[in-house]
Amino acid sequence: MKDSISEFKKNLKSLRKQFVGGILQETGSVLDEKKTDVAEKVKRGMGKGSQALSGARAKLEQELNADSADTR
Repeated sequence: MKDSISEFKKNLKSLRKQFVGGILQETGSVLDEKKTDVAEKVKRGMGKGSQALSGARAKLEQELNADSADTR
């Protein structure tokens, strides 16, 4: 009887470790996916920001050129 209780405890401990290990592995996978998603969103956002800055710069250059032409 004592041996079976000891064996049961060992099995329970092993199952607990496997369960926790599985949860940690799944959590790591989910975090990796989220990290990739965030990196892609940041990259896309930076592209939009760059386009907006280029457009704003072009508009300012046009205004400066127009002001220069007016003062001549």
